[in-house]
Parts: sequence; structure tokens; C-alpha cells
Amino acid sequence: MPPFPPPPPPSWTTLIQDQAWDGDVFGAFGAFSQMRRFGVRPNHVVFATLLGICGRRRILSLGVSIHSLLLKSLPTLKPDVGISNSLVSMYCKCGRLPEALRIFQSIRDRDTVSWNAIISGCMTNDYIDEGWKFFKRMKSGSPSAVRIDSATLTTILASCSDHHHFPQLMMIHGVVIVNGFGGEVAVCNALLTGCFNCGKVEYAIQLFDEMSMRNVVSWTAAISGLAQENMAVESIELFRKMRGSSDGVQPNASTITASLMACSCLGHLKLGRQIHGVFLKIGLRIDAYVESSLVDMYAKCALVDDAWKVFETSEHKDTVSMTAMLVGFSLNGYEEAALQLFRQMMTEKTTEVQQDQTLISAVLGVCSSLSLGKQIHSTIIKTCLFKNVFVANSLISMYFDSGALEDAVKVFGEMGEGKNSVSWNTMIDGFANHGHFLRALQLYDEMRLNGHHPSDVTFLSLLHACSHGGLIDKGLQFFSSMIEEYKMKPRMEHYACVVDMLGRAGLLSKAKAIIHNMPMLPGAVIWQALLGACGIHGDEETARYAASRLMLLESEKSETYALLSNVYSMAGRWDEKLRVYGKMKRHGISKEAGLSWIEV
Repeated sequence: MPPFPPPPPPSWTTLIQDQAWDGDVFGAFGAFSQMRRFGVRPNHVVFATLLGICGRRRILSLGVSIHSLLLKSLPTLKPDVGISNSLVSMYCKCGRLPEALRIFQSIRDRDTVSWNAIISGCMTNDYIDEGWKFFKRMKSGSPSAVRIDSATLTTILASCSDHHHFPQLMMIHGVVIVNGFGGEVAVCNALLTGCFNCGKVEYAIQLFDEMSMRNVVSWTAAISGLAQENMAVESIELFRKMRGSSDGVQPNASTITASLMACSCLGHLKLGRQIHGVFLKIGLRIDAYVESSLVDMYAKCALVDDAWKVFETSEHKDTVSMTAMLVGFSLNGYEEAALQLFRQMMTEKTTEVQQDQTLISAVLGVCSSLSLGKQIHSTIIKTCLFKNVFVANSLISMYFDSGALEDAVKVFGEMGEGKNSVSWNTMIDGFANHGHFLRALQLYDEMRLNGHHPSDVTFLSLLHACSHGGLIDKGLQFFSSMIEEYKMKPRMEHYACVVDMLGRAGLLSKAKAIIHNMPMLPGAVIWQALLGACGIHGDEETARYAASRLMLLESEKSETYALLSNVYSMAGRWDEKLRVYGKMKRHGISKEAGLSWIEV
């Protein structure tokens, strides 16, 4: 039988595009090979389609081959900005930014897509500053400047990942308004996510309220953002508003996951069950994230059997769901079940699971007893994970939390040259928390001698050690070194440690001076430290002032009243102490009962 005649060029193009849209890599490149075998020259669309596949699938070798074929075709194929953009995008997605930059610089008539491709490439490859420079060049008044679009803005907003980027986010918000993108829901969603990433919750809520149009991504971003900022009550309330809103928006799997996270934080079983019911009612396809969130919610609500049922019937058992189940067992005191599941995972599951440092670290982080921690340590020794620095750091932390200092020191010593800054920080913090203040300071000197630079976490541990050890001069030296030598900006917690350190030593005037000169508004932790010091030294006037400031920030917390009550007790002012208790009663605030845990 004679072979079929080759399809005309448009048919080849359509065939390759169809295969690409279906995600069939082999089919698309197979059609391309047949096309060349029949002597049909590929056009711009074919090259762009194949380069797009290589970029999305991170297949650099095929991308380079297509690029080579493209160069050989240039005598008959006219240069095209679309092809160049596809090359830039492919190299960026494959992590080859230098090649992408070289092609970008060679494009004469760059369009918006060209700029978006290189900006996105810089951002995704952690060249954040370079990405911002390209963005500024793009929107400058130079002849090479082009008009930004919504893709430009969503790409640049994705780089606003913490509070340091809030000034840039504010600037982009201005660009959004000036260029008429305020009604673009995708841009507003990116702004909303950026605000939460920067920790600006009030700004994010205001932006959400002012959105003229919201979709499921908008609601999910706000619900998830509130949950991640430990505002679980507000997160759940927003979920309820979404269900009753006139927008007609139905939650998706991500919305359900975020809402379940909030229920886990509050231990709100009733609402967690309702959200589980909503998920089943609207017929969403269950995925690994939802299953893991359900396991976590039921476990944290102390319904371990329900958590196990979800886990056992899951079709998507992965390291996330396994970690959730293990943590659930450990938190609820099911030592034997936790150990049995852990051993089963380490012996029967894939190498990927066996080498998942996040899973091991999470389990060690919630070990309910020293015996369970030691048994997990014993299992870890039998695997290659024992030499993993993250796992070793988690073991050190677990032993310190359990009071087994000698075991922590032993693990630290066995790490040899594999220690990182976190290893040293964990040791310094561990000794400081257990009252071995001079040993903590000695470790800091050893850390620097071994070539490791301290972080803000290191200084927080050192200041804690100096505060509880009465090492005032040394603590002030560390605070000064942090700012002047290492050019770090102290956080609220650092200032709280300094206030606590000075207050414990009776230097209340110096503590107040530190508070007065803080570059940010003092938070609750600052006033708690000052109020606690007043209780030690019986300074009623300062105590009343600190308590008044603290009540403005945390009016419903019993700790403030308890601290002020202690000040009056120390001074023998029983009438004032009774007034404090009377005020608590009028406001419906009850003192929380103390708890202790003893392992027998």
C-alpha cells in the first residue's frame, strides 16, 4: 500500500499544537520528526509551540536542540520577536538565565511579552534585584519602554514575599491605579496576596473590601492569608461570608484547605466537620492537600480515630499526609502508633519518603516524650538521613526540649564539619533556655571561630541568656554589635529582651529609654517585659503606665491583669489588687489555670 501523502504545513502545525495542548510531549515531538522526514519546513508557530513545551517541562536538552534547528533555518525563516520571546521564556524556565539575557539583549523590537519573559525569569531564578531593574526600564520614558500589562504586574507582585518588600508593593499599587488596572481581578488578587506576604493584614483587608469584583481566588487569598497570620477566627468568619455572599462564588479545594487550617488552630471541631460536609456536598475532587488538612484538623481536635479513617482511605498518601498523621499521633500521646507508622514508612515506602527531611523534622518537633524521640533517632540511624544537617538539627532541638542536654551535645559533636548556622543557634538557644548562660556565650565564640556568621536568631538567644543570667554589660554589647558590626535591624523580640534584661536588673529608667527610642511602635511583648520587671521591683507608677498601654493592645488577656496584680501584692496594696480582680470580673475575664507535664 502506498504511504499517505504528507499533510500541508497548516495541518502539521495544527497537529503539533493539539498534541501540545493535550500535554502529549512525545506526540508533539513525534509529529515534528515526521514533519521533517517529509521535508516540510517548520514555521514560527511550530518552533514557538515546541519551545513552550520544553520550558514548561524543563527539558533543556530538547530546547537547545530546537534552538539549534531554528538557527539553521534562519536563512529561509525570517527573524520574529515571538520566536525570540519563546527562547527567552524557555531558557528562563530551565534555569539558564545568562542564555536568556543574551537572547533578550539581541531583540531589536522588544514588546511587552519580551519584557514580561525576562522579568519573570529573573524573579523565578532568585535574581530579584535584576527583575526590578528590568521592570523600571520597561516603564521608563526611554525609547525602548513599552506599555505594561496585567501579566507584568502579577509577575512583579509575586516577588513581594516578606515585610521588606512592602515599600515596593505600595509603589506597584500606585502603578496599578495610575495605569487603570484597579478593576483587573487578577492584578488585585496578586496585590492582596502580596499584602498578606508582607504581613500587612489591615491593608490587605481594606484592599479586599474595596475590590469591585471578587472571584474564588480573591476569597481564598484572604481566607488563607488570615489563617497564616494566626487570625483563625477572622479567617473562619470570612469563609462564612463567602458562603453567604451574593457573588455566587463556590469554594475550591484551596479555600477548603485554608478554612480547615483555621479550624485546626482553634480546635473548632464542629465547624471543621461542617466544612468537610461542604466539601463533599459541592462535589469537589479530593486531593492530597485537602486530605492532609482533614487529617490535621481531626488530629488537633483530638479525634485521632477520625483522622486515621481519612488517612487510611486516602488515595493520595504522600509525605504531607503522612507527616500530618504522625504529628497527630504524637500530639495526642499515641506513641506506639506513631512509632509503628514511622517505621513502616521508613521500611516500606519509596526512597523519596525515606529521605524527606521535612517529614522527619516535623515529627521530631512534636515528640510527646523523650522515649519516642530516642526510638525515632534509633530508626533514623539505620537510614542515610542520619547525616542530613536538617534532621540532625531537629534531633538536637528535640533533646533540648526533653531536657536531655548530654544527648543534644552528642548529636552536635557527631555532626563534625556538617554543622550550619542553625546547628549553632539551636545549641546556643538550648543552653540559654536551660540556664547554662556562660556555655551559651562560649558557643557563640566557637561559632564565629568556625566561620559561621550570627543571625538575628543568634542574637535573640544571646540576649535571652544575658537577661536571665544577669549579664547586663555583655547583653548591651551584643545588642550594639548586632546593629553596628553586623548591620542588622533589631526586631520587636530583640527590644523586648533588652527591656527584660534591664528591667530584671532594676534599671527601669534605662528600659524606658530603650522603649522611647525604638524605631517602631512598642508591641504587647515590650509592655509585658516592662510590667514583669515592675513586679520584681515594685514600681507601681511604671507598672500602671505599662499595664494601661498593654490593655490597649490586649484588653481581653488575663496575663496583663495578673502581672499588675503581682505588682500590688509585692507592695502590699491589697485594695488595689482587689480592684484589679473586680475589673477582670466586670469584663468577663478569667485567669487561666496553670498546667504542668511530667513524664514518669
